[in-house]
Amino acid sequence: MKKILLLILFSFISYSASAQYKWTGISYYHNTGPVSPEYQYNYILQINTEGNSKLEFTKNGKTNTFEFNVGKKGLKTLNNSLLRTKLLSEKIDTISEEMNLIGGTVNSATIFLVKPEGWKKRKSPVIMIPNGMIFRKSAEINDMYQTMEKLVPDHIWKEAME
Repeated sequence: MKKILLLILFSFISYSASAQYKWTGISYYHNTGPVSPEYQYNYILQINTEGNSKLEFTKNGKTNTFEFNVGKKGLKTLNNSLLRTKLLSEKIDTISEEMNLIGGTVNSATIFLVKPEGWKKRKSPVIMIPNGMIFRKSAEINDMYQTMEKLVPDHIWKEAME
């Protein structure tokens, strides 16, 4: 009987320790910031857990939309990159507002979540990563942004930049 209770207790503890949010989609926004008009552009890159992806690229006042699929390998790469940020299981630590970054490239993202039943650590069904705030995990977050950018096929980037 004692062994059964210990087994139940350990299985509950391991479930609680490994519980984290599951993401359903990520929307990443990039803007080149204040540069010469010929070099200025912005885009929104959206990827969901099915691999369905969309790039909305704006340059010279014209927006082009490209749809593509990142595939299972790409999703695995993105998921691993996202897990390294620990955003699905930790709070984001930021510096004070008076120390926000000013000027330069703008990067921000929204991660859409499915909330596990009974998990109350995070109140919102989204994680918002604002621009201009320095995070304890900023290197991992920038790696996630680069991972997302690499999942866009080269021919789409080429066509978007023309």
